[in-house]
Amino acid sequence: MAGESDSERISIIYVGKTPPNWLASLVSPLIVDCVDAEGLENEIKSISGLGSCSGNSVVVILSSSRFGGFAVRRLMSCGASEVVFDDQDSCKDIISACIERLLKISRIADHLDHELGLVGRSRAAKEIRKRVARAASLADTPVLITGPTGSGKMFVARCLHQVDLGRADYPFRIFDCGASSGELFSSEFFGHVRGAFTGAEKDRLGAIASAGKGTLVLDEIGDLPSDLQAAMLGVLQEMQFRPVGSDRQFDVQCRIVSATNRTLRDDHVETSFRDDLYFRLDGLRIELPPLEERREDIPVLFKALMEKYLVHNKAVTLDTEVEDILIEASFPGNVRQLEMVARITAASMIDPRLVRVPDLPRGLIAGKKLDAKSAVPKGVISNLVAKNLPLDEIISACGKHAVQMKIEQLGRNHPTESKTRIIRRAARRLGISERTVYNRLNGSAPTQGRH
Repeated sequence: MAGESDSERISIIYVGKTPPNWLASLVSPLIVDCVDAEGLENEIKSISGLGSCSGNSVVVILSSSRFGGFAVRRLMSCGASEVVFDDQDSCKDIISACIERLLKISRIADHLDHELGLVGRSRAAKEIRKRVARAASLADTPVLITGPTGSGKMFVARCLHQVDLGRADYPFRIFDCGASSGELFSSEFFGHVRGAFTGAEKDRLGAIASAGKGTLVLDEIGDLPSDLQAAMLGVLQEMQFRPVGSDRQFDVQCRIVSATNRTLRDDHVETSFRDDLYFRLDGLRIELPPLEERREDIPVLFKALMEKYLVHNKAVTLDTEVEDILIEASFPGNVRQLEMVARITAASMIDPRLVRVPDLPRGLIAGKKLDAKSAVPKGVISNLVAKNLPLDEIISACGKHAVQMKIEQLGRNHPTESKTRIIRRAARRLGISERTVYNRLNGSAPTQGRH
């Protein structure tokens, strides 16, 4: 068993009255006394919460197989990493192997964060690292990476290649599925032999052969024309390919990773993508959300990108106002756009150790200047005026409303920070003192400690 820092990442939930003695020797289990399926159903929500915690993996041991397959599916959908029945033969060996596998995944996830730059502190970022690590531990499983344009699909694919120890020393190849069609596709993907067609003066390795035992990324697989999807399906079914003009079949040795910004399959809408090909590609999915859904990651990503473009990769610090501007800015181009902002900022920094507001591109700063007239919704003012309140009370109410809105906004952008720190940020952004913030809210001074 690994050290405490590793074991904290795994929770064992035993569903039943009395766990076996050997379980305590592996890890301290959480005992859930459920004697029937109804009792188990009541525990599913808490298991779901536990499984979604930072870096946490959940192994559920059911004391009896009477719970059946439905219970297993529900538990897995709620975030359980593994579900094992206590009355299985060699249950202890299964659990031991499962713990070791999960610890391996945890170590890979740490490596992705600290060494390879797959950074972020949001739940989504942690889930991405966990999914990449899991994919690396399942060396031959096809992987489907989905996400909007610019969300970092190729970067994630390369990270997966680098942590897949069985393939990292072999080639990493990217094949653009939308750039070729017909005979050109066959030649570029499968390769060809000399004389296969006019102009084929020598043998050529295709993408699938040049990847060797490494990783082949099928970029924008959703753009693959329908008439070529059958050819791709045949390769994935048989795990063999034949170069154009050749009589020989060759084994596919590389791992197949697909990437797309499209919805390949929708139960409610007919798509042009073949279901049978989709199911072959979707062995393990890694979903990359847009930056607007993980705003708390933006400063961390920006810092990592800055250090990439600064000479000698010097460590940098972001001014707190810079963090707020980045979090509140719009990045429709996602990570790709953020990377461009980081590149421009790195080229214009005055102090190579600290990023200040003047270092940011002018367009980014100008885009965040607020229109004072829109600071408080017009309807709020109209309601206050309609009540025939004195002007000072209207001004006070509007000020309170603006302060509350800013605190709520910063709270969403910085969900892990204490209320005291959020109020400090709000005061700085509004250009008032912290005491004024408290007075606007409720007329009281701040108390000590976390709020």
